[in-house]
Amino acid sequence: PTTSTARPPHPPLAMGVTKTTTEPGDGTNFPKKGDKLTMHYRGTLVSDGSEFDASYKRGRPFQFTIGIGQVIRGWDEGVMQMSIGEKAILEMTPDFGYGERGAGGVIPANAALKFEVHLMAINERAHLACLCGSRRTSPVSPLSRDWRVGVSPSINDRRICSSPSVGRMLRDLHALQPEWA
Repeated sequence: PTTSTARPPHPPLAMGVTKTTTEPGDGTNFPKKGDKLTMHYRGTLVSDGSEFDASYKRGRPFQFTIGIGQVIRGWDEGVMQMSIGEKAILEMTPDFGYGERGAGGVIPANAALKFEVHLMAINERAHLACLCGSRRTSPVSPLSRDWRVGVSPSINDRRICSSPSVGRMLRDLHALQPEWA
């Protein structure tokens, strides 16, 4: 008998969810049960890498309340380990995803899932790097009324912060928190 040393493309996960940080957050502000979160995400099947959903395609971040069952268990547990501004990959076993039922005809039963996630805001308090798309911006966590002034010490960052995509995000956040206007 011969034995194979070849490894499967995706080794099976232990039951649950694993988080791999791809870009660190502020390391200070973490979500707690009951917090309202604003996130971008891209969901794919571990089996073949096919994308089944992405907030990026809709052009609007996804909002939900963490820890109360509004999202799948893998998100409730995995996202709680992230700090504001962090980008990570969450990989989860079927029991932490949609289990035996699957979802929407696009996620088969018993599918392991992978999500690229970006925690942009907790209770409408955003990390400025999330708004400006640059790690060179101020690491100040809460937005303030004077976000327009001195957002960054660099002229280059001011150009980034005035880009149309950031303008849309600021309008979205303004809709959530009108007193910022």
